[in-house]
Amino acid sequence: MKNPTLTAKRYAEAFFSLIERDSDNFESYMNDFNVFSDLFSERTELYNLLTHPLIHPDRKTDLVCRVFSKADNQVKNFICIIIKRRRIHLFEAIAVEIKRLYRRKKGIRGLIIKTAVALNDSEFSKLKNVLEKKFGQLSIRQVVDRTVIGGMIIHFGNQVVDDSVHTRIKRMREILNRIDETWLNALSEQPSLGL
Repeated sequence: MKNPTLTAKRYAEAFFSLIERDSDNFESYMNDFNVFSDLFSERTELYNLLTHPLIHPDRKTDLVCRVFSKADNQVKNFICIIIKRRRIHLFEAIAVEIKRLYRRKKGIRGLIIKTAVALNDSEFSKLKNVLEKKFGQLSIRQVVDRTVIGGMIIHFGNQVVDDSVHTRIKRMREILNRIDETWLNALSEQPSLGL
């Protein structure tokens, strides 16, 4: 496997084009896929069993069929194909790509918010309402990053809005350095000081 990102993208595109053809069940397929994806990303026992290198793929696919017996066959078959082809280690990258394709199809824009501590439900809800009024329907992912110190950084497509305390301190330091240089230059030009 030369490029895991490209491989994940190809699997995602193949699955997405398959479920997209069945518009009547499309949302149901996505819901079932998201249930599996959420469970897998929580690093539960299921994750440990499916990614264990010594467990045979047939046993893994049997487990998926039993645990997700009520899930749609399209979703189960796709997960089983990934397992049989020994690509389960790419599942999270595949899931990210499938969710991106879904957002694009639905006109939902993706946004990442970085804060020093996780926002509580009330703060998150208020922020989401403000951002959706400005940008329309959004899919917001929150990331906790201790280097932010305070405030937040918002990644929106190719744009970054950095309103973190760390950046404010950096800007302030730059302003003070410029003021110091200007002040020293002004002082050196005064003939009475003889610098």
